[in-house]
Amino acid sequence: MKYLTTEYDKKLHKKNNFLCSKEPLTIYLQNYAGQDSKRNLVKVYVITNANSEIIGYYTLTASSLPIDAIPNELLKRPPKGYTYPCILIGRLAIHSKEEGKGYGTALLADAVLRSIEASTIIGTAAISVLPIDKNAKKFYDQFGFVELVDNPHMIMKIDEKLLGKLR
Repeated sequence: MKYLTTEYDKKLHKKNNFLCSKEPLTIYLQNYAGQDSKRNLVKVYVITNANSEIIGYYTLTASSLPIDAIPNELLKRPPKGYTYPCILIGRLAIHSKEEGKGYGTALLADAVLRSIEASTIIGTAAISVLPIDKNAKKFYDQFGFVELVDNPHMIMKIDEKLLGKLR
Protein backbone atom coordinates (compact mmCIF):
# COMPACT_ATOMS: atom_id res chain seq x y z
CA MET A 1 0.00 0.00 0.00
CA LYS A 2 1.37 3.40 -1.00
CA TYR A 3 0.61 6.22 1.40
CA LEU A 4 0.70 9.98 0.90
CA THR A 5 2.33 10.57 4.29
CA THR A 6 5.39 9.36 6.16
CA GLU A 7 5.83 8.86 9.86
CA TYR A 8 7.14 12.00 11.56
CA ASP A 9 10.88 12.05 12.15
CA LYS A 10 12.23 15.10 13.96
CA LYS A 11 15.60 14.66 12.23
CA LEU A 12 14.06 14.78 8.75
CA HIS A 13 10.93 16.90 8.99
CA LYS A 14 10.97 20.62 9.69
CA LYS A 15 8.17 21.75 12.01
CA ASN A 16 9.36 25.21 13.11
CA ASN A 17 7.48 27.13 10.41
CA PHE A 18 4.25 25.12 10.73
CA LEU A 19 1.33 27.41 11.52
CA CYS A 20 -2.24 26.12 11.56
CA SER A 21 -5.23 28.44 11.81
CA LYS A 22 -6.21 26.37 14.88
CA GLU A 23 -3.59 27.32 17.46
CA PRO A 24 -3.87 24.13 19.58
CA LEU A 25 -2.91 22.09 16.50
CA THR A 26 0.18 24.22 15.93
CA ILE A 27 1.15 23.95 19.61
CA TYR A 28 0.71 20.17 19.53
CA LEU A 29 3.04 19.71 16.57
CA GLN A 30 5.62 22.18 17.89
CA ASN A 31 5.71 20.94 21.50
CA TYR A 32 4.20 17.49 21.96
CA ALA A 33 4.09 15.41 18.76
CA GLY A 34 7.71 14.29 19.00
CA GLN A 35 7.57 13.19 22.61
CA ASP A 36 4.13 11.55 22.25
CA SER A 37 5.41 9.63 19.24
CA LYS A 38 8.64 8.64 21.01
CA ARG A 39 6.62 7.32 23.97
CA ASN A 40 4.43 5.40 21.49
CA LEU A 41 1.26 7.19 22.62
CA VAL A 42 0.44 8.17 19.03
CA LYS A 43 1.79 7.79 15.54
CA VAL A 44 2.23 11.12 13.77
CA TYR A 45 2.09 11.15 9.97
CA VAL A 46 3.19 14.17 7.95
CA ILE A 47 3.11 15.51 4.44
CA THR A 48 5.96 17.82 3.51
CA ASN A 49 7.03 20.15 0.73
CA ALA A 50 10.24 19.75 -1.30
CA ASN A 51 12.21 21.38 1.55
CA SER A 52 10.95 18.82 4.10
CA GLU A 53 8.81 21.48 5.81
CA ILE A 54 5.62 20.02 7.26
CA ILE A 55 2.52 21.30 5.50
CA GLY A 56 0.08 18.94 7.19
CA TYR A 57 -0.13 16.15 9.73
CA TYR A 58 -2.46 13.79 11.53
CA THR A 59 -2.20 11.46 14.51
CA LEU A 60 -3.48 7.92 15.01
CA THR A 61 -3.91 6.03 18.24
CA ALA A 62 -5.86 3.08 19.57
CA SER A 63 -8.95 4.12 21.50
CA SER A 64 -12.38 3.02 22.62
CA LEU A 65 -15.75 4.60 23.25
CA PRO A 66 -18.55 3.72 25.67
CA ILE A 67 -21.04 1.30 24.12
CA ASP A 68 -23.98 3.49 25.14
CA ALA A 69 -22.65 6.33 22.93
CA ILE A 70 -22.78 4.22 19.76
CA PRO A 71 -25.94 4.40 17.61
CA ASN A 72 -27.90 1.12 17.68
CA GLU A 73 -27.64 0.66 13.91
CA LEU A 74 -23.85 0.35 14.25
CA LEU A 75 -23.93 -2.25 17.03
CA LYS A 76 -24.31 -6.00 16.64
CA ARG A 77 -25.09 -7.23 20.14
CA PRO A 78 -21.90 -6.16 21.93
CA PRO A 79 -20.79 -8.32 24.87
CA LYS A 80 -21.52 -6.92 28.32
CA GLY A 81 -18.76 -4.82 29.81
CA TYR A 82 -17.05 -4.10 26.50
CA THR A 83 -16.18 -0.72 25.11
CA TYR A 84 -16.38 0.02 21.38
CA PRO A 85 -12.84 -0.36 19.95
CA CYS A 86 -11.75 2.28 17.45
CA ILE A 87 -8.78 4.00 15.92
CA LEU A 88 -8.72 7.68 16.82
CA ILE A 89 -7.61 10.29 14.31
CA GLY A 90 -6.73 12.57 17.20
CA ARG A 91 -5.53 15.57 15.24
CA LEU A 92 -5.56 16.58 11.60
CA ALA A 93 -4.01 19.91 10.64
CA ILE A 94 -2.90 21.84 7.58
CA HIS A 95 -0.50 24.79 7.42
CA SER A 96 -2.61 27.95 7.09
CA LYS A 97 -0.89 28.84 3.78
CA GLU A 98 -1.97 25.48 2.34
CA GLU A 99 -5.65 25.54 3.37
CA GLY A 100 -8.20 25.07 0.60
CA LYS A 101 -5.84 23.07 -1.62
CA GLY A 102 -7.25 19.61 -0.83
CA TYR A 103 -4.62 18.56 1.68
CA GLY A 104 -7.17 18.03 4.46
CA THR A 105 -9.15 15.59 2.32
CA ALA A 106 -5.96 13.85 1.21
CA LEU A 107 -4.72 13.51 4.80
CA LEU A 108 -8.08 12.16 5.95
CA ALA A 109 -8.08 9.59 3.12
CA ASP A 110 -4.55 8.57 4.10
CA ALA A 111 -5.56 8.22 7.77
CA VAL A 112 -8.64 6.18 6.86
CA LEU A 113 -6.56 3.85 4.68
CA ARG A 114 -4.02 3.30 7.45
CA SER A 115 -6.86 2.67 9.91
CA ILE A 116 -8.57 0.17 7.61
CA GLU A 117 -5.28 -1.65 7.10
CA ALA A 118 -4.70 -1.76 10.87
CA SER A 119 -8.22 -3.16 11.35
CA THR A 120 -7.22 -6.26 9.39
CA ILE A 121 -4.70 -7.21 12.09
CA ILE A 122 -6.19 -5.81 15.32
CA GLY A 123 -9.72 -5.75 16.69
CA THR A 124 -11.32 -2.43 15.90
CA ALA A 125 -14.84 -1.54 14.83
CA ALA A 126 -14.59 2.08 13.74
CA ILE A 127 -12.53 5.15 13.05
CA SER A 128 -13.15 7.97 15.51
CA VAL A 129 -12.53 11.71 15.26
CA LEU A 130 -12.94 14.50 17.76
CA PRO A 131 -13.76 17.67 15.79
CA ILE A 132 -12.05 20.78 17.15
CA ASP A 133 -14.93 23.07 16.07
CA LYS A 134 -18.08 23.31 13.92
CA ASN A 135 -16.10 23.63 10.69
CA ALA A 136 -14.19 20.45 11.49
CA LYS A 137 -17.47 18.70 12.28
CA LYS A 138 -18.87 19.70 8.88
CA PHE A 139 -15.66 18.48 7.24
CA TYR A 140 -15.93 15.01 8.82
CA ASP A 141 -19.68 14.86 8.27
CA GLN A 142 -19.25 15.16 4.49
CA PHE A 143 -17.15 11.97 4.52
CA GLY A 144 -19.72 9.89 6.39
CA PHE A 145 -18.64 10.26 10.00
CA VAL A 146 -21.64 9.92 12.32
CA GLU A 147 -22.29 11.95 15.47
CA LEU A 148 -22.60 10.06 18.73
CA VAL A 149 -25.13 10.33 21.54
CA ASP A 150 -23.94 12.57 24.38
CA ASN A 151 -20.34 12.28 23.19
CA PRO A 152 -18.26 14.78 21.18
CA HIS A 153 -16.68 12.09 18.98
CA MET A 154 -17.83 11.16 15.49
CA ILE A 155 -17.27 7.69 14.01
CA MET A 156 -17.07 5.85 10.73
CA LYS A 157 -17.79 2.13 11.03
CA ILE A 158 -15.20 -0.20 9.54
CA ASP A 159 -17.19 -2.83 7.66
CA GLU A 160 -16.83 -5.08 4.61
CA LYS A 161 -17.84 -2.24 2.27
CA LEU A 162 -15.09 0.02 3.63
CA LEU A 163 -12.60 -2.87 3.72
CA GLY A 164 -13.44 -3.64 0.08
CA LYS A 165 -12.21 -0.21 -0.95
CA LEU A 166 -8.75 -1.16 0.34
CA ARG A 167 -8.53 -4.50 -1.46
